[in-house]
Amino acid sequence: TAMIAKRAYSKSKRAEAARGSQEASMAALGDGGSDLQEVMEEVPVPPLFRTALVWALFMGVSSNTRYQVVFGLERLVEGTVLAQKVPMIANVATIAIRFANNIYGGEQFIDMARWAGVQ
Repeated sequence: TAMIAKRAYSKSKRAEAARGSQEASMAALGDGGSDLQEVMEEVPVPPLFRTALVWALFMGVSSNTRYQVVFGLERLVEGTVLAQKVPMIANVATIAIRFANNIYGGEQFIDMARWAGVQ
């Protein structure tokens, strides 16, 4: 078996390595000469309270309505003779319905957030 030599690094050496990797990451993200403060100033902070209100409204109205429709569609599929004979059909239909609901709901929230001015 090969032995891996353990090296003892001081806290200052580890901090220096972390700082170097942070600077390299920031340089890769920015124009190469960007300072961390400059990069942080470019990204606007979204309004927390308004975003929370938009999310609550979305969950209360859109999400609840969509899930009621999903449950109704699943009940219809499970009630068919074919799904009772081959349960895998009901499982696949459930996956497809929930996947479509997830995609549609995500798009709907983005549209609502843009309309409310929080995105």
